[in-house]
Amino acid sequence: MGLVIYRKSDNKVEMEVIQYPLHDTEIFEKFIANGGHKATEFGTIEITEDEIATAMQKEIIIVDGQITFGEDRNPVVPEPLIPSEADALTDYIVDVDYRVTMIELGL
Repeated sequence: MGLVIYRKSDNKVEMEVIQYPLHDTEIFEKFIANGGHKATEFGTIEITEDEIATAMQKEIIIVDGQITFGEDRNPVVPEPLIPSEADALTDYIVDVDYRVTMIELGL
């Protein structure tokens, strides 16, 4: 099970606890006590077992007291492009030329 604590006034998610050893009321009580919040200003929604995998992947949004999921938290990063043979050869020649120049200058 998981738990979402949100501010009732604007439905802003304040805390997401995906897997927890404590009972949901204990987590909420600690959140209120540690943050100096008023319990009436915040609400909780449980994340079901079926929703846990999605909750870990996507942004959690509260709409009308229900959980909906937004965009991916970890967008796919494109893999680096492997340079062509011509580009690799050009880089090698420039590197060798730079090193020869440094040796000639005594650096």
